[in-house]
Amino acid sequence: MRYANSRITEEMFKGEAFSMQPYGIKGKVDAITPRDLFDYYEKAINEDDLDLYIVGDVEESEVIELTNRYIQLPERTGNTRPKGDVASRSNVKEVIDRQPISQGKLNMGYRTFIQFGDQDYYALQVFNGIFGWFFSF
Repeated sequence: MRYANSRITEEMFKGEAFSMQPYGIKGKVDAITPRDLFDYYEKAINEDDLDLYIVGDVEESEVIELTNRYIQLPERTGNTRPKGDVASRSNVKEVIDRQPISQGKLNMGYRTFIQFGDQDYYALQVFNGIFGWFFSF
């Protein structure tokens, strides 16, 4: 399942940033210097979205106070997610990887251009579940 998901992402987003593996490529780890790693850390802290989940019986005011005390982030304005970094495709592409395995996997990918927060986001989640996978499985 992981291989199939990796391959469909690689094929659908060829030439785009999203095609890259989120955890990197094992063969390239040794080339990363401490400076490279620190520079990336600073870029992530300054530019990436941050979601903080608090679970439990807590007081909101206490969580806010502790968060403000221990998590120092630069001030940001607006949505930091890029919206225009995707290529439009209209053709259907079929990729078949043959391997000596006992169970196959069919993945279908669709370009919807819907993002979290968009009006159609929840309808897309239902569509995704009907076509094979709900996040709760």
